[in-house]
Amino acid sequence: MSVAHQNKVNAFHRLHNLADESAMNQARQFFAGPQTPEAENRVRGELARIVLEAGIPEQVVYGHFGLAGQRGADVLVEVRGDILRKIAGIRETDRSHSTLDLARVAGGTSLIGWARNMMKMTTRSKLRDIDNRLRQVTDMTSYLGSNEATAEYRREAVIESAASARLPEDVDDDARLQSRLAAGFDRLLSETRRRPDEFKHAAARALLEHFGISGSPVVTVQLRRELSVLLRARPSLPHESLAAWVAALQGVEPADGMPDAALRFWDGFTLDEGTHLLERGPRVSALVMRGYVEGAARPTPTQRGAAVLSLGALLPEYAEHLAPQVVDAVVATHCSRLRTDGRLERASGLASWDDAAVELVVSEAARAAGMSAVVFEQTVLGLIG
Repeated sequence: MSVAHQNKVNAFHRLHNLADESAMNQARQFFAGPQTPEAENRVRGELARIVLEAGIPEQVVYGHFGLAGQRGADVLVEVRGDILRKIAGIRETDRSHSTLDLARVAGGTSLIGWARNMMKMTTRSKLRDIDNRLRQVTDMTSYLGSNEATAEYRREAVIESAASARLPEDVDDDARLQSRLAAGFDRLLSETRRRPDEFKHAAARALLEHFGISGSPVVTVQLRRELSVLLRARPSLPHESLAAWVAALQGVEPADGMPDAALRFWDGFTLDEGTHLLERGPRVSALVMRGYVEGAARPTPTQRGAAVLSLGALLPEYAEHLAPQVVDAVVATHCSRLRTDGRLERASGLASWDDAAVELVVSEAARAAGMSAVVFEQTVLGLIG
């Protein structure tokens, strides 16, 4: 080991030791005073902040497991959300047993060591989930939902007819995928009751994951509303706008009549990623745009409540009024009306959010948490998911 590398390792150890000492002192102060629910939320929020500021999620995902691209980004969101729930003391099921024990931290157990071990287990679990999805990316029925309430829809979910197609054994994986896309995506992109639009989001994410694309589309409340209207009038918009966006980055002015909203949608990708998607053909660009415009499945009231509690632990001083608003703002930005239990949310509850209101709430909470707005929003998405 080089001297420079050893110095870096020693610096990490010192930082982690200081973090553990701070966590132990916070926990001891809690047990030395009134152990009210408010005080417990406050100390758990401080411990969550210590773990995030120490960069443990990034160290586990990018360092220990060496993940990168969309795979790494997706796992990092899941890992952050999971560790925040564990630190907040939220048991997701009756069998959950790995939430943070404040007494052990007060007794000297390493918070950083505990958090790292929890995140390693979460990462392994998420990697298994991703690998299973990727192995079946040409049969996306496994990715398009897991609730019993949506079983009828899953049986109808698109790619199953394509999955039964037989291809020669010597056909490479890319050609095999393209054949499945051609056979199945036309059905996925059709709008029928028995194939809810919300399934498109899961399929769109699976495609980006499969292609190794780490970027993701730009979505806001207003952008999704505008694109939803535009897509009904102009079905060819996804591929046309992606082609115009790629051309614009190469110095060619977009043609008149190309909506700014459609161009902005692709701003979350690099030129290489956009070019790669463009080369995959109109079905892929259509699925990506339609999937993200429709949005992910909305959390149930129980899932929303758990997310609010987790976020409240991270923002104890704002738990009562800001945490619920932040969760609702992020849900309005990224989710559809269809809940994960298969029920539809009332439209009246969705119309109160616009881009300015979302930005105001998320920015305030991100400052309180000491994060950038982008990282904070992704963290909240992890809590919701």
